[in-house]
Amino acid sequence: MTDFKFEFGRKQISKIPRKKIIEELEKVSKQFNYTDFKQDDFSRISDISYFTVNREFGSWEKTMEFLHNHFKNKGIDFKITSRRSSYTIQEMFNEMERLW
Repeated sequence: MTDFKFEFGRKQISKIPRKKIIEELEKVSKQFNYTDFKQDDFSRISDISYFTVNREFGSWEKTMEFLHNHFKNKGIDFKITSRRSSYTIQEMFNEMERLW
């Protein structure tokens, strides 16, 4: 009987170096003209999943902040356009009522 060694075809998340993650982020950033992008957009274009990026940086918002600073150091203006709302639900309803 021969020995059979089973291997996964995809690398484990823990084996993807930070340098590779940053290279993928740079690649996708270029596709979006150095403007922020969503997690699903990243996964569609990148060779790695956004879950890997979130694990490395803590959250997608922190990833976008990292990219802003990373590109700033390179002299590139990376724009963050989608921030989470700082308004409360009541403030949003009040504004909708005012507009109505």
